[in-house]
Amino acid sequence: MQLITATWCLPVDREPMANGGIVIDADRIVAVGTRADLERQHPKATAAHHAGRVLMAGLVNPHFHIDLTQFAPALPPHAAMQESGASLHTRWLRESLLYRGTEPLERTVSGIRNAFARLQHFGITTVGALSSYEGALELAKSSALRVTVFLELFGSNPPMLSQDRFESALALADQYREAHARLRVGLAPLAPYLLSRNLLQIISQHARTERLPVQIHVAESIDEMEFFFNATGPIGTEIFPLLGWGPAAGHDLPPAFQQTPLRYLEEIGFLETAPTLVGAVQLSHTDLPLVQERRCPVIFSPQAVSTFQLGTFPYGKLRQQEIPVALGTEARFGPSAGDLWDEMRAALHVSGVTPAIALTMATLGGATALDRAQDVGSLTPGKYADYLLVDAPAETTTDMLVASLIRQTSPQQITEVVVGGQSIAHA
Repeated sequence: MQLITATWCLPVDREPMANGGIVIDADRIVAVGTRADLERQHPKATAAHHAGRVLMAGLVNPHFHIDLTQFAPALPPHAAMQESGASLHTRWLRESLLYRGTEPLERTVSGIRNAFARLQHFGITTVGALSSYEGALELAKSSALRVTVFLELFGSNPPMLSQDRFESALALADQYREAHARLRVGLAPLAPYLLSRNLLQIISQHARTERLPVQIHVAESIDEMEFFFNATGPIGTEIFPLLGWGPAAGHDLPPAFQQTPLRYLEEIGFLETAPTLVGAVQLSHTDLPLVQERRCPVIFSPQAVSTFQLGTFPYGKLRQQEIPVALGTEARFGPSAGDLWDEMRAALHVSGVTPAIALTMATLGGATALDRAQDVGSLTPGKYADYLLVDAPAETTTDMLVASLIRQTSPQQITEVVVGGQSIAHA
């Protein structure tokens, strides 16, 4: 047994403790408490005290486009897109769809490998990694992190490739089901307008049967809402032609659904999988009870909401409905891609989000979104020993610890990252 203590212990699911810590047996936590209590209860444990450090739960990023870390979209857009009236989000989506599948394989592989390595330096111990590259599963398997690889599904030109991609995803999910203790596989239909009604229903049925986690981007932008209500706007004119749909390809656009995308997903039975909803900025007042009833977690990426000018994230309304919210990283590029500390700092500008809530979103919230809260997301007896040691803020108090930690922490302050009791990164 190991006794790990620090000047501060931040379990997430209970109040911060001065001079607190955990006891580890193999890869699991068996006790949490003050240093004095743990030393008395476990006198034979090998002890290590980390003065000037915070011992805290590892961060959980449930939504990270691991294929796109080297993607540099051409924004602002070309004149033709300016004329279309497309939002920044739709422009980014268009560019990212063009990017997928065109990047050289060697660059894709190196980018994914580097991204997994970089995540651990941000203190990420568990990640939901979205990818359209089948080899991402093998790269995730060799990573030191806990990874759920969400295989991206979206329409394509010719359309039969969508079905092929889905069948390949199911085969990979079966192949990797028992491949590695830290690896899981899920499905990620990118958005309700990027796949046919029939394929969305098939995905939903298989996810329920095979108990696969599902993520879907939904209710993200005004462009999406315009398309669902009126079958008009930039989604139809800028996105559908890339997928081989629409008048240019000899097909009519779908008729107006005249309902929200959430209501559409409920109508076709998709919400029966309790998918995790990514975005959800444009949820209507009638959508919220449905999200709560179907027990759908929501992933919030504050920096993307700001960058794409998507609107005001309805955190207060989600909290009223007791809908769990996690922090993820959407459309972040370059060296900071995947950094949840940046997202926590951005979340503090949202009404109702306190430092304690932001930290919970980045840990236990993310674990809930990945259906892994029984194993990770807090320093709790029975869970995996996934934790961080971080430089403690100077002259802080118990009440100010979390706020100070969020505001000051960068990768340089993270001195150790541990997954399952094994150190995977040092300062």
